[in-house]
Amino acid sequence: AVAIHGVRCALPAIAGGRLAVIGSGAVAICTAAYAAHLGWRVSLLARDVSRVAVLQDKLNATLGLVGDSPHAHFDAVVDAASGRDAQPLDTALALVRDGGRVVVQNAYDPGVRLDRDLRDVFRRSLTITGSFSFCRRDGHDDFADALSLLTPRPAWAAALTHGRYSLRELPEVLNR
Repeated sequence: AVAIHGVRCALPAIAGGRLAVIGSGAVAICTAAYAAHLGWRVSLLARDVSRVAVLQDKLNATLGLVGDSPHAHFDAVVDAASGRDAQPLDTALALVRDGGRVVVQNAYDPGVRLDRDLRDVFRRSLTITGSFSFCRRDGHDDFADALSLLTPRPAWAAALTHGRYSLRELPEVLNR
């Protein structure tokens, strides 16, 4: 639902447009899948591609390392990384073409600062949009739409989950 919300609200339909998604978690993977479903040519860029390599046959996207991508050639870039530091957003700004869009789909940790000359961002006519959570708006229900996309694709749900745990095990699992 979070992925659908970000794509629906922040990215206009660009037939055959090039989209980079930075991250390797569930939001990044689902964003890449949904955008590819809508016709975007998607590159999923991660620091460690092995985390998402298992999805290669299920994901209609190119997998790549964040540092290996040429700069300033994507129509849009989605920052769906962890938010512990500003590097993913800085990378997104470097990867997007002039006049392109950057969508931030994470909640940056408090105190994270972007060390970049803002004049360069605005000179390039970039649009930066934050997208957080999901909603019901304009006749769309992001959560219901997400379920309708996942239901006929059970392999997706299986690929995105790693196991089932009791609530009592939750603290231990989160510390892994």
